[in-house]
Amino acid sequence: MQPQAGLLRTPLEWFWFVGIWLLMTLVSLSWEYYGYRQLKAMPQVRLEGVGVAEKVTVNRFGHPTRLGKIEADGLVLWARLSSHLPDISGKRVEVLLATKNFDFVDYMTRIWAGEANIRLLGSRDDTYTLLREWIASQHQDALMRNLFLGIYLDEPLSPLMQQLSNNFGLAAMLTLSGLNLALLSALLYPLIFYPYRFLQERFFPWRHRRIDVLAITLIVLGGYVALTGFPPSLTRAYAMAWAAWLFYTKGVRLLSFETLTLVTMVLIALSPRFALSLGFWLSVIGVFYIFLYLRWYGEGNKIWVYVGLNFWIFVAMAPVIHFWFDHLTFGQLSSPITSMLFDLIYPLSILLHLVGLGGVADDWIKDLLLSPVAPMKLSTPLWFLVLYAILSLLAIKERGAFMAITLLALLFVVMGYWYGEYTT
Repeated sequence: MQPQAGLLRTPLEWFWFVGIWLLMTLVSLSWEYYGYRQLKAMPQVRLEGVGVAEKVTVNRFGHPTRLGKIEADGLVLWARLSSHLPDISGKRVEVLLATKNFDFVDYMTRIWAGEANIRLLGSRDDTYTLLREWIASQHQDALMRNLFLGIYLDEPLSPLMQQLSNNFGLAAMLTLSGLNLALLSALLYPLIFYPYRFLQERFFPWRHRRIDVLAITLIVLGGYVALTGFPPSLTRAYAMAWAAWLFYTKGVRLLSFETLTLVTMVLIALSPRFALSLGFWLSVIGVFYIFLYLRWYGEGNKIWVYVGLNFWIFVAMAPVIHFWFDHLTFGQLSSPITSMLFDLIYPLSILLHLVGLGGVADDWIKDLLLSPVAPMKLSTPLWFLVLYAILSLLAIKERGAFMAITLLALLFVVMGYWYGEYTT
């Protein structure tokens, strides 16, 4: 069956979809604002939640400060922790939150609770805690423990780990996203496929095996997405996976810009908080450039397509990334190779953790991460980003525009390293 060009094929269908989307978004925003006003009606409110993670930063006076991330009643709180409070990671906590110091945008993104009154209620006795303790117990080094808890459970990276990640361009690999889902799917699919085939051939041979196995795989992955707290980039990827499954059953083209647009709009309508998440938008933009590369160079030898994609994405995303983050090092040039190695190492590390050997390579990984690099600064001017964005949209239809953004991005990277300003 030849795939259809798209799900919405006429201006009238798009008109109705956009109208329904605007209505859904308005309803969701109104509901969020109602919750905000209810909270602000009280000077203080007690919330019960879970301590997600801790990190230590240095304040303006040069003193270390403990910060804790807490998820409570759908809100994300950051608070300064007192020295006598034990580690809150994975613990149930009660927070006395003053409501006068945050606005609606803070409510939708993250609330700074300051010196909030926090009381421990005990440990979480659930799957998340058991999994977290199992992973943490295999890493004696705090840095490696933080690294793998971030990779598997989306726990915030410590300032040092963030710095090391930025030095080598590892942020995309250490953020839960579609890459993690794809690699986990590759592990789960054969584990589900063969038992299902055995049952299907004997009891329900009329079922479409591939569609069913994909659906079961996605259901299992849904448990993982829920376990990690629905991080924006991972949620976007999960929704796109279900959309791809649905479009596949209907004979609609899967890897399309329409699919990306529809899923992004639906997610924002269901949860407007996504629209205020930088991680969510960087994830969407990353998928856009993946589709753009595959649009023009997706045919041919799959190995060369895969290698070319990793190098091209590194170059193509540079102007976008450096508009928000100005950190630049020569170590980041290793990112395309590291990304390809990660595709092999990530499934292997899962298997090693399952048998209790997750820390076998900790010393080697730590030595690599601590390799000295000279930091530089590179910022994308707003005018350049706007020009680059316009050409990127034109590149959906025009190969010449695709070549133009490739050349612009390559020049941006080369000039950035040539004229980059070294920092201390």
